[in-house]
Amino acid sequence: DGLVTWLRRLRGDGSTVLFPGGLGDHMDHRLVAAAGRRLMAEHPDRLGFYEDRPYASLLEQSTLTAAMVALAAESAEPDASTSASSTVPLTSMVPTEVSGPVTVRLHTLLQRCYPSQIDDLFRSAMDRDLAAGARERVWFAESECPPWLRRGGDG
Repeated sequence: DGLVTWLRRLRGDGSTVLFPGGLGDHMDHRLVAAAGRRLMAEHPDRLGFYEDRPYASLLEQSTLTAAMVALAAESAEPDASTSASSTVPLTSMVPTEVSGPVTVRLHTLLQRCYPSQIDDLFRSAMDRDLAAGARERVWFAESECPPWLRRGGDG
């Protein structure tokens, strides 16, 4: 509840807040994703969920899409902290590409910045991203992606 309260304040100043999708086994990502779903149920503007790496890289595209789209359905289910009348019905989540293709240069930078986190799982995911020409994506409720975040800012 403290996290949700703090995040509500961020939203109050007009900030766009991005949350992990909670795709992997990291409890911190799952907790923050749950807070994002609670806020999205209140109002979906300026809220996005990014595809957690390396987990997103290891999923088949259809499984990844289903998991990210499910965020809208999960957000529409009221929990103890929200009433059904205070939730906003969401019809869908849509991805926005926010980077160019993953490159060897990016992998090198990641390995320098996060040496303690680059293990065999990350290396395997990075190899898959590189081979597929994967792009970083953030998912928003339909029509809610801020123009400045769209690749190229062409909103």
